[in-house]
Amino acid sequence: MIAFGLNKKKKHLRLISLTLFLVTLLKLFLVDIRGISEGGKIAALISLGALLLIISFMYQRLKRILLQEDTEKVTES
Repeated sequence: MIAFGLNKKKKHLRLISLTLFLVTLLKLFLVDIRGISEGGKIAALISLGALLLIISFMYQRLKRILLQEDTEKVTES
């Protein structure tokens, strides 16, 4: 959904996809991780940490693109 929003230059799609990702992470922590063994929890949290690092680096690189639509509207007015 983020890629589609970037491709079509739709800010609302990008924001919805980031919100959906946040809700998914919260569900993972609050509901899904309870039933996993200790080793599984460790592996899941380490891989989740790596995924969050990758996403944060991608966001920093794409921050101008993600917020570009608002700046274009301001300069056109």
